[in-house]
Amino acid sequence: MRVAVAACGCDGPQNLASELAEKASELGVELALGGCWGLMGKVVEEALKRGVKVTLFLPLGAEYPCAWEGLTVISTNLTPNMRSSLLVHSSDALLALGGGAGTVMEALMAYREGKKVALVMGHGMDSDKYFEVMKDGIDSRRNAPVRAFGSPAEALEWLVRG
Repeated sequence: MRVAVAACGCDGPQNLASELAEKASELGVELALGGCWGLMGKVVEEALKRGVKVTLFLPLGAEYPCAWEGLTVISTNLTPNMRSSLLVHSSDALLALGGGAGTVMEALMAYREGKKVALVMGHGMDSDKYFEVMKDGIDSRRNAPVRAFGSPAEALEWLVRG
């Protein structure tokens, strides 16, 4: 199973990355991300340390070296929004670890595609206020299950075994 991880390119809570990577290793889950900097980069680093398969979908003009051993890098040459579409479409589910508008947009995109969405909230990220509104479902259509969690390990467990 491949799970897209929506996370910010900013410095977020580092413990979220290690907890997510540990659970991904335990469950044998592949992770896909949109970059290798900030919190996304920490997830990549922690996942690779644990032998988790990681695929990156880099946007046009990504100037960050993503040269870790064992990492699959796809340079999409697309804008960040279009790159996000590839990230979401190529994954089975989405775990929104936290971030800003891009993280929220990817969660909404996954929901629209009928993919299960796990929201990690309560860690002081900008996305928390949006996830509060989204935590019981995005809209009345109920395209896909959406649930909020305080822990990335619980969120990933739900996505895989839920």
